[in-house]
Amino acid sequence: MKILLVDDQKAIVNSLKKGIQWEKLGIDEVFTACSTAEAKLLLVNFPIDIMLTDIEMPGEDGLSLVQWMKEKSMDVCCIFLTSHADFEYARKSIELGGFDYILQPARYEDIAKAVEKACGNVAEAKQVKWLQKMQKEMVQQRDIFLAALIRQLDLRNYPEAAGILAQLTELLQMKPEHTAFFSLQAFVRQSHPEKDTWEPALKASLLRNVMEELFQDEDVKACVITGKGSSFCLLLIAPEDRINHESLEKGINQFYHFISETMKTPAIVYASEGIRDFTPDSLNKLAAPYRQSPENISPASQGIIWESQETEERDSRIETAKEYIKTHISRNISRTEVASLVYLDEDYFSKLFRQYTGWTFKEYVLKEKMGVARHLLANTNLSVGLIASRLGFDNFSHFSRTFRKITDMTPQEYRKKHQKLNNP
Repeated sequence: MKILLVDDQKAIVNSLKKGIQWEKLGIDEVFTACSTAEAKLLLVNFPIDIMLTDIEMPGEDGLSLVQWMKEKSMDVCCIFLTSHADFEYARKSIELGGFDYILQPARYEDIAKAVEKACGNVAEAKQVKWLQKMQKEMVQQRDIFLAALIRQLDLRNYPEAAGILAQLTELLQMKPEHTAFFSLQAFVRQSHPEKDTWEPALKASLLRNVMEELFQDEDVKACVITGKGSSFCLLLIAPEDRINHESLEKGINQFYHFISETMKTPAIVYASEGIRDFTPDSLNKLAAPYRQSPENISPASQGIIWESQETEERDSRIETAKEYIKTHISRNISRTEVASLVYLDEDYFSKLFRQYTGWTFKEYVLKEKMGVARHLLANTNLSVGLIASRLGFDNFSHFSRTFRKITDMTPQEYRKKHQKLNNP
């Protein structure tokens, strides 16, 4: 630790430098100055921790020197020396953040005690700053990991995603096998975006703090990054026995109400139920909220949507998909284009479509095509080749094989049987 002694009388600074056993106080280097100009030069060029300065000096005094340091944002612990018990001096030194105020003449022992106390104060302040720096770096690293995780989940690179989660739990000094992960994406709308003066980083920090505070446990950690548009992606990490479904649902509801009520802005939150292993199915579930996009949300939508929750909005999307298939039955419709139509991730759309209809997307499209084929064969005189063409089949043979696989009859056999039934 370094100390600077300032007095306009050289004999005094030399006496202080030689008369006090600085090493025993934790001081490893002592600088001296006989004017504020010399002191400023030393303060600019050396990392001074403590300054012991006379107040009354010719020209610029000790109080002015400390005021200058304050303007330069120099973090130096100041002890004032003065020969006059002037209350105005004491008041001013306190205003400037002076650590102590010693009346001259003072014994070396008294000065040493004040310096020792100041050393403790400086050491404590440095420890706090170090912890704050480490905490800031930890938060930044958590968010970097989250950004990398979302990218790998988006690419469906599940082994890499699993590795990132393992690294993240190691960074947080948690054991992956005893940790639960919960993903969320919050879309925050601004009624008047032009009046929104909040920086995205500040919003992310606020949401992170709120999320961690809601679960009221220092073991629960939240990573937050700014997503697309005015959205925020969050990953909540906790010991597996710390959060159950009830506490998670309560916390997410409080989080949603904070956004919509405290921040005075409409919001919607997509949330996962949580995973406790790194299998592809689990990681796909974790990815579901991140795969939502601002276009998914109608202007009137608000609230919380759980990844496993069936809602009328999601059902209506499947109805939209079914109607699209029906009206475009003459084309080779891909799962990709229909998932895009209803603003859902392709894999998630497949899962939801099967859950809602009982059929895979491919099976359902084929079923609908064969339904139209049956109708046309039984009720029109269109050739089988033309019917096949109308239903998007490349050739007659492919259509015939598919039709026979579904109905156990060739198109000609089906037509012959059913047209007889229709015309006895």
